[in-house]
Amino acid sequence: MTTKEKIISTSLDLFSQFGYDGTSVRQIAREVGVRESAIYNHFSSKQEILKAIFTAYKKESSSAQLLTDDLINELVFPLNFMVNFTEKLIRQWSSKNDRQFLRLLLKEQYRVIEGKRYSVSDMLDETRSIWWMIFDELIKHKFIKEADPKDLANEFIYPLFMIRMEYLFDDSKSNTDAAMEAAQKHVQFFWRAINK
Repeated sequence: MTTKEKIISTSLDLFSQFGYDGTSVRQIAREVGVRESAIYNHFSSKQEILKAIFTAYKKESSSAQLLTDDLINELVFPLNFMVNFTEKLIRQWSSKNDRQFLRLLLKEQYRVIEGKRYSVSDMLDETRSIWWMIFDELIKHKFIKEADPKDLANEFIYPLFMIRMEYLFDDSKSNTDAAMEAAQKHVQFFWRAINK
């Protein structure tokens, strides 16, 4: 890991625990094991570090990266697709970085950086868009009942996000197995509701 990557990773950890305002550049430098001046060799300010975190981890937390060719090929078996996509999503959300990034987003969602506000809603929008397209295709191919694909996407995603908050938010209480079980129950329930 490069020094710059270590600064970003350490800052994510500290910001997610203490917030942006509760973390100093001196504290970041101490945790990374470098002098404060070394931080400024890589970033012009603490705000630049925060921006780098949002850029790096928003991409890493992207639901779109879960859509592999193999998974897309399963769309002809919609229930299998939903089960496998949800399993991948829960595993992604279980990672330490994803848990820290969510906590950071919740703490700093009203902070504006260079005219842009980052929020949990941004993360949900991407996942909703993916599922809106998926449900639209499933309706077109008559795999599921006629309905507004946007409504279906919302109804499918919001309970999963609440499962994430309940089981994967707090590091000391994180329980991937319980989250996975609750998510799969949701998928089965949802499938029964939309299946023709």
